[in-house]
Amino acid sequence: MPPKKRGVRPPTLGEAMRARQAEMKARVEKMRLRFVEPILARFPRILPTKPDSAAKYAIVSSLVWFTVGLLMALLLAVKLVFPRLLAPFPWMSFGRLAAAEAAVMTWGALFTGFVGAMFAIVPRTTGTKLWSERIGAQTIMLHDQVVLAGVVLLLIGRTQGIGGLELPWPIDILIVNVMLMVMQNVVATIVRRRERTLAPPLWYFLAAVIVMPVTYAFGNLAAPWYFGVNQQIVSGFALAGTAAGITMLGVGTAYYVLPKATGQPIYSERVALVGFWSFVFAAPWIGQIQSIFGPSQDYLETTAIAFAGWLLIPALCVFVNFWGTLRDAWDKAISEPAVKFVVGGSLFLLFATVLIGVGSLRSMQDVVGLTPWGIATETALAGGLGFFLVAFIYHQFPKMIGRALHSTLLATRQFWIQTIGLLTVVVSMSIAGVVQGDVQISGLKSAAPVSLGNRWEIITEAVRPYFIIRIAGGALVAFGFFILITNLIRTVTLGADADVELPVIESEPEPVAVPA
Repeated sequence: MPPKKRGVRPPTLGEAMRARQAEMKARVEKMRLRFVEPILARFPRILPTKPDSAAKYAIVSSLVWFTVGLLMALLLAVKLVFPRLLAPFPWMSFGRLAAAEAAVMTWGALFTGFVGAMFAIVPRTTGTKLWSERIGAQTIMLHDQVVLAGVVLLLIGRTQGIGGLELPWPIDILIVNVMLMVMQNVVATIVRRRERTLAPPLWYFLAAVIVMPVTYAFGNLAAPWYFGVNQQIVSGFALAGTAAGITMLGVGTAYYVLPKATGQPIYSERVALVGFWSFVFAAPWIGQIQSIFGPSQDYLETTAIAFAGWLLIPALCVFVNFWGTLRDAWDKAISEPAVKFVVGGSLFLLFATVLIGVGSLRSMQDVVGLTPWGIATETALAGGLGFFLVAFIYHQFPKMIGRALHSTLLATRQFWIQTIGLLTVVVSMSIAGVVQGDVQISGLKSAAPVSLGNRWEIITEAVRPYFIIRIAGGALVAFGFFILITNLIRTVTLGADADVELPVIESEPEPVAVPA
């Protein structure tokens, strides 16, 4: 039998895969050096890599969107009193403007601002640089374009026709893509952390970046395939998940700002943990409170009511933790603007939770269901979260740019002006909701219903004074925000020089002993 011929051994499957991967990496690196690097070198400011670049972009973008959103909200309040205002322009009709204002405040102002807060807070609490400042900046740029496109489409009448989910489906897909980009950056940074213990802000950030894409994607992709009651149930779940995610971003931001601004450790991490899990457990399931006494199943309404009441637990945990942290540092509430806004935000958050819980009860819904009571609830929640964001901006933004805050006095004036304005709106709309409900019930009892036809004018005249008061409150809120813009512009241009606070301080290499 002839001997076998000896030849070259064929590569194993593992060796072939590794060789293929090395070849692909070489091709990608060659393309990067040939095409990408020349562009990045030519436009260094458009795609930055310096620390806090993405956070700065997000903060500035959020301030712009906040300005637009508050002006739109003020215009909506005026149109409820003077409905013929701007009537010749269809794109300025109340329905289109209301949907656009909700998109601007939710995605443009709050979401963008809290994403910037995450990009700044996560590196500081993990001891690790943000996974990619460049991808973070690209995320904010993409998100701004997506929100702008969505607002324009809503104003020209392009909508899904689903309450709360009016944005067209291509915009929804892009928003989910933005959420996934944010999640990638945040999770990758936390995975690479040097601090092994997760601080309370990171609990809320991780939960938010996971909950929001799932609920928003499910609701927007599934809702168009359902009709009637089922569609309302799915959209309610998506809206509750979105609100829960943004609220967790706000609370996580406040959990970072308050200890830093006061120099005191958080009062109790155990209380924070109870509040966190209570909120995660309950918040995504309250979407059905918008349709109590509607055609949906009673058990869904009862479940939503129970979870809405449960939300008082996390709200009280936040309130107790914040006030406990301040037990030996109340003087900071006078000298530090950030502390004022955290305290005010926690009060408005608690107020909003009470309005949600009380307003969801069937006995209360019989009166305030589908009335301005909902405006009061949304205003209190948005006001509390907005205060948390302003607290972060006052505390962190000057440190990012290496400037001292221009005026603490202006910040104090802004706080009191906006607090009075928000309270005016919340209280007036709460009273308007009760008044409207009583007028409707009285009409039914007298066999002369006022909710249909020309008799609706009776309700309009009854609540008109409260809507006028709401305009005054909204004007105060907008004026206070312009004080913030003025203060920040003067901080950038006229503020005294200060040390720039880097998110991560690189340790210097230890000196090496050289023998003589």
